[in-house]
Amino acid sequence: MSAIKAKDVILDQIRNEVIHGHNAIAVYIALSEHAQTLNKSHFRQTIGTMQQHAFDAFILSLCKLYEKSNKRYPNYSIPSTLELLQNDSSALAKGIQNHSILHCCLIVSDER
Repeated sequence: MSAIKAKDVILDQIRNEVIHGHNAIAVYIALSEHAQTLNKSHFRQTIGTMQQHAFDAFILSLCKLYEKSNKRYPNYSIPSTLELLQNDSSALAKGIQNHSILHCCLIVSDER
């Protein structure tokens, strides 16, 4: 894994999934907080469906973030990223400034 790909996965893929999950749960909570008012409207079934979809999207984001790595179907989860960083830590050292700190952190997290 190159330093550019590591940056892309960590700063783009994982960050975007966290934002997506955060937005989904925010919609769910907002609809829950106004449930009494919304349930009196003519759109209560539509609002209920939206709330269910928001919750489903939140759960899906959580699953995507913590999915185990799979050689057949690569993903951008936290465990997959950590595995790639551990496997390629020496190759990444050239592109990362504080590579000794990264290497130390990866060794410590591997021992846990």
